[in-house]
Amino acid sequence: MTGFLRSHPFSAGALVLVVLASTSCSPDGFRDDDEAPIRVKGGSIHLELLKTTLTWKKTGSDDRKWKLSGGRRNHADYAVTVDASSGCSVSAGRKSTVRVTYSDTHWIEFTGQGNHTSVTADVGLSTSPDERTLSYVVSSGYISAISLDNSLVCAFASAGEFKRLDAVD
Repeated sequence: MTGFLRSHPFSAGALVLVVLASTSCSPDGFRDDDEAPIRVKGGSIHLELLKTTLTWKKTGSDDRKWKLSGGRRNHADYAVTVDASSGCSVSAGRKSTVRVTYSDTHWIEFTGQGNHTSVTADVGLSTSPDERTLSYVVSSGYISAISLDNSLVCAFASAGEFKRLDAVD
């Protein structure tokens, strides 16, 4: 191997760069100060953590308030995009509070607090066995409204109108 490195220094350098790039692009390659983006799709919400060392932790005694076990955001707010078939597609810029309301009137709110994500709901949320996915799952219904910084930006009258919401650092 040493002979190869000496006789092909550019190839060896490229190999090192490929290895470094591949580890930084893997889910575990996220730095500790990176929280995963939030994506809402369809009629349920699942917040999946990309970094395997982070988990969702309750804040308080019930299942309505959550935070991450670690991590840090680069911003206290989110860059928010909403995509819908009902003509309510917006690129909302940076917002600190995102509320998703369901047709059953329950809601979930994501807030950037001090460069950390805090999740609050008016209904209990559950985690996967590995505590890396936080969920509100309903057997029927749909996302009926999106509010940003306490202002309604989209309302949906039926299932299928809402497509996706992305909230990224």
